[in-house]
Parts: sequence; C-alpha cells; structure tokens
Amino acid sequence: MRVFLLTEGAIIERLKREFCIPLDKDILPASLIYDEKGSGILSLIYQQYIDIADSYNITIMLMTPTRRATVERINRSIYHDKGVIKDCVEFLEDLRENYPAHKNKIFIGGLMGCKGDAYNTNEALGMSEAYKFHKLQANTSTASPEDLNNNTNLQTNDFDILINSMIELKDNNNFKILGGCCGTDNRHIEELARRAIKDTNTDVI
Repeated sequence: MRVFLLTEGAIIERLKREFCIPLDKDILPASLIYDEKGSGILSLIYQQYIDIADSYNITIMLMTPTRRATVERINRSIYHDKGVIKDCVEFLEDLRENYPAHKNKIFIGGLMGCKGDAYNTNEALGMSEAYKFHKLQANTSTASPEDLNNNTNLQTNDFDILINSMIELKDNNNFKILGGCCGTDNRHIEELARRAIKDTNTDVI
C-alpha cells in the first residue's frame, strides 16, 4: 500500500498574477503576514489548499511563505528587526487552528530560500551543493529553466500532462509528497488529490 501527502500549489505566482498583490523586494510574500490585506489574501490561498486536503481526508504539509526570506535578505529588508521565519510559522499555525477536525493532518514545513539568484549562472551552486540545497518540484511548464527565466508571461502546459506525470511518479517511483509549484493553483491540487485517492493501491498518511 503506497502512502502520500499533499503540499500546496503556487503561492507567489498566484499573489502576483491572480490577486495583483505587490511583494516586498527583499523577502517577497513573507512580508504579507504583517499587512492586513496581504495576510487576508495569503490566508485565502492557503485555506483553499487546506480545504482540499480536508475534503479528501488527506494529510497536507504547508510550507511557510519564506522562499526568498534567507537570513541575508531579511537582514537587508525593512523587516530586519522581526522574527520573520518564526512569525511565518505562527501564521500557518493560526490557520491550522481553524480546522480542529483535521489539524492533526496539517503539518508545517519551513521553506528555505534560494541561494542567491537561482537563474543567474554566475551565482550557481556546485553540483554537490545544489543537490543538498534544492528539491524536485512540479512546474506546469515543460520548458527549460533557461527558457522560463525572466519570462513575463506565465508558461503552462496541458493540465492533464502535469497530473498524469505526477501520478506516474507516485505509482512507478513511490513518490510520497505530491504538490505543485509555479503555475499551479487549487484546481491542480484538487485534481491531483482526486486522482491520487482514486488509486485503489494508495493510502493516505
């Protein structure tokens, strides 16, 4: 019996393109937890993902909105005097309390910020460093990172291609953590949950 858990889909891209929310130049979405309007929209996006996990009774791991909130970036930002990482964890903990019947299946992960500019080859990590620093994520475009870099339009491929590919990874490679990245939203995560739970050889954590 294969087990799996969900993670959320895109956060930053949805804030920018779906909600047109300006992001802090240094720590990006992490700053929104200190803004009433921003935190409300951030909460809405996370709650969409939690609602999916709740409706399918699946464990979900939410990642803090700290992809660009490295120590270096926090220190140079206007939020340098705040405990940004801790505050982002507490932000998600507060959201979890809204789901008393499901909160034991809502985990919180600290998302580590990228090292420098992930698309600038001059700042690229060596192979062994990169292996330790990064993880595999699902993007809705099959284009290369070079083609996606600095692209002003969101690049996506066929909805079913992404979902089918992830189900294949789960079934054939025993992937246990399924979620999304740039270009995905609650629709992708719901279809992923539906397809994954439909598999008779699958159990949830």
